[in-house]
Amino acid sequence: MARRRGATGGGGAGGKAPRPKRAAPAHGAPLPAPAAAGAASPAAPAAAPPAQTSYEEILSRLCHDLASPLGAVMLNAGLLRDLLADSSDARARRSADVIVRAADEMNRMLRTAWAARDGVRGR
Repeated sequence: MARRRGATGGGGAGGKAPRPKRAAPAHGAPLPAPAAAGAASPAAPAAAPPAQTSYEEILSRLCHDLASPLGAVMLNAGLLRDLLADSSDARARRSADVIVRAADEMNRMLRTAWAARDGVRGR
């Protein structure tokens, strides 16, 4: 396996030269002032998202992000339970039932969150 040049971080032959250390401020010296709030730093994107996100927006994103994976879990758990209905493996049937019940409960919680979100919106 080939090694990348300078992968060890040392300043050996063929590697990058070590970075010079910055001088630490003298004991008791004031620290440099942080960049002003809202001032764009060179590494920051031009338009940063707002610092505060509304409760409604957080709830809406949460509901949206949970709905698809939960739907997949519910579908596949139901299929698994149906496949195991005639199985002699009681433990597997019980496990599938537990998954289905848990997914149903999560779905109820998600619907409650959607209702709360709609209540915040005044629908």
